[in-house]
Parts: sequence; C-alpha cells; structure tokens
Amino acid sequence: MKLRQPGVLRWRLRLVWVILAGVILFAASVRVVSTAISGARIPGWDAAILATLTVAIALGSALPVQIGRARAIAPLATASSVALALASSRPVQAPVTYAPSTAIVCAAIGYIGGVGLRRAWQGTTSRSIAVAVPVVTVSLVSVLYRWLPIWGGDTSAEMYSEWDSQRWKAVCVMTVAALLPVFGELIMVGLLVSPIRTLGAFLAETLRDLGPIYGAALSTGIAMAIGLQSLSLWAVPLVVMPLVLARSALRRAYSVQRERRQTIAALSTMTDVAGYTRPGHSARVADLARRVGERMRLTEQELILLEDAALLHDIGQVSLSAPIPGGATVEAAPLDQLSIAQEGGSIVRRSGVLDDIAVIIEAQTVQYRQVRELGENVPVASRIIKVCNAFDDLTSGNSIMEDAAFERLSLGLGYEYDPAVVSALQRVSGRSDEVRSILR
Repeated sequence: MKLRQPGVLRWRLRLVWVILAGVILFAASVRVVSTAISGARIPGWDAAILATLTVAIALGSALPVQIGRARAIAPLATASSVALALASSRPVQAPVTYAPSTAIVCAAIGYIGGVGLRRAWQGTTSRSIAVAVPVVTVSLVSVLYRWLPIWGGDTSAEMYSEWDSQRWKAVCVMTVAALLPVFGELIMVGLLVSPIRTLGAFLAETLRDLGPIYGAALSTGIAMAIGLQSLSLWAVPLVVMPLVLARSALRRAYSVQRERRQTIAALSTMTDVAGYTRPGHSARVADLARRVGERMRLTEQELILLEDAALLHDIGQVSLSAPIPGGATVEAAPLDQLSIAQEGGSIVRRSGVLDDIAVIIEAQTVQYRQVRELGENVPVASRIIKVCNAFDDLTSGNSIMEDAAFERLSLGLGYEYDPAVVSALQRVSGRSDEVRSILR
C-alpha cells in the first residue's frame, strides 16, 4: 500500500492541525478566563507545579534536536508536557486539582515561549506546526487523564490517591492515557517530513528513527509526574537529567553524520577539479539517484547511503593515467569500467568507516543479466547508480538530449540495465512509463 504525501497534501495537513490546535487553545483559554472571573483560585502548590513545568517546556522546546529529516524533535519539552498533563499529587499528599484547560493553556504558553527563546538564542524561527502538534497531544492526554470520568464517575487523576498502595495501577493508567496521543504526535511528525513510501516502510522507519526518543520522553514524563509527590519540584530537574544527556549525545551523533556527509561531498568534487569528469557530474548523478530511489520507495537510510555512494561513484577515475574523453564511463570498455569501480571501492575502504558505500561502488558496473540469469546479489543502489550515471554521461544535464539517452538505455534494457530502475527514471523525468519488461 502506498502512502503519498505530496507538498499540497502536506500543507493541508499542517493547516488542519494548526486550526485544530487553535480551536482547542481558544476553548481552553475561554474556560480558564471564565474560571478566573468566577473567583476560583489555583492553590499555591498547583501554581508552582504549573509554573515550573511551563518553564521546563519553554526551555525544552527552545533546545530541539534533529533526527533524520525531523528538525523539531524536543524530547525535554515532550516529557515536561506529559508531566504537566499527568501531575496528580503534591508534596503535601494533597491532590493536584487544576483543570485540563489550565494544563493546555500553560503548555501552549511554554511552547510559544520556547519559540521566542529559540529566536533570541539562535536567531532561528519555528513554524506554527511546531507548537500546534504538541498542543494537540497535551490536550488529548489532559482530557483522557484529568477529565474523562471512567472510574465510576471519577477521573484517573482523582483515582491517583486511591491507588497509593498500588502505585503500579496509576503508572499503567498514565501510560495508557499518554501512549496513544504521543504515538499520534510521532506519526504526525513522520508524515510531515517523510518522502513518498509504502505504509509498512514508513511505519518501520518512523518508529526506528523517532520511536526511541519519544519512548524516552514518555517514560520520563510519567516518572516526573509521579516524582512530584515525593521529590517536590526537584523531580523536574532530577528526572529530566538523563534526557538532557541524551540530547547532547544525539547532537554529537548528528554533528558526526553531518561532517561525514560534508566530507563525502568534498571528496566527490575531486574528479571534477582534476578534470576526470564533467563539472557537477557526481552531484547530478546523486540528485537523480535519490529521486529514483524515492520513486522506488527506498527507506530514508537507504536513500542516504545511495546518495553518498552516487557522490563517490567515479572517484576511482583518479587512478587512471589519462582521463576518459569527457569523463563518460558509459563509453569506456567493460574492463576499464570494472577497474574504475574496483579502485573506487578500494579508495573508499581506506577510510575505515565507509565499507557499506564501497560495496555499492564496486558493484555499479555489474550487468543486470547477471542478476536475472545468475542470481547475483547486486545492491539495488548499485543498479540505480549504473542507470543514473549512464543517463548523465549521455545527457550532461542537458534535457534536449534526454530522448536520445533513453533510446540508448532501452538498447541495454534487461541485459545491461535494470528495467525497474529505467522505468523509475522515466517517471522522475516527467515521462510516462513506457518500459515493458522483456524478461517475462
């Protein structure tokens, strides 16, 4: 089953979520103002908890981490907002009595404040969706836990004191109340940032990339809510500290990954500068290969690996005594193509950390017939690079030459080139799928 998220549909999804969050926040604000006008007051401890967690949300949302394509993951803010929705008992053994509307308004203030802090500290801005998504999540958790009377007329928050000797019941109820909304936020973030993919691949990739950090935020928020009873407001900094350390580790990991890709991009220009390939060849092949990979519904990790390998696919040419005319390996003899691929793989392997890319580079010259007739295990990334490299060699990025290039590719269809890859290339080039399998 395909799950498509074109730009227009994604924009509409954002709009719907922003409107939903706006309606919820407006209704909650009206409720809070109405309660204040009626003379009701929030107890001192409740006000202290609200203020502390609101500040924690603001600080947490101002310090997001980037995981894959998701740029606004704020585990510290998520944990604090979950704690705000689930807080049930004060240090004086008295119940926390603030209404769901109060929790929603405070959470929104925290997230909006975080946007302001981020702009002041880093000079960056956040889209309204970065506030809308977590506000909807907090609203759902608050309503499920603090408002829904599912225990003989009592809410889960009101039952907290009844489970004092069986605290595991409270933990289970908190987990159930928060799990679905937080999972919904996880899926929403994935939908907003993920490319076209199958539903199964989308769920697997989203859960793999975002699931652990959201799971940690959920468990931290529950621990924080329970810890307020025995540790007072100290529960907030003490319980959240592991997430602070995890954030630092995630930032370092992302920095290493970014530097790795920058190094690969710099190395890919070596053949251009030395005159072995036409200017921009590797970059064009990498861009085209990624679009073909997206059309073939590769996962994000597979796309990153494909793009990196495509950037370095011609690096073996630096071993040549003289450049190939025009740098077009598609015109080189098969043995020369194999030598370039093997030398390129050898160069990449010397880094000690790019063996997965080396495997793809070394297999890029294998003819498709060896997959079809001999069952040879050739990575799909290698087959994509083979087609995209030949296409760019034949066109040099000139759209006028695309028809002739496709005609040339069709001559090797099923023998030299993978028909599925050529078909995907035609679609990303704006052509209808005219490739018919000759292998049936």
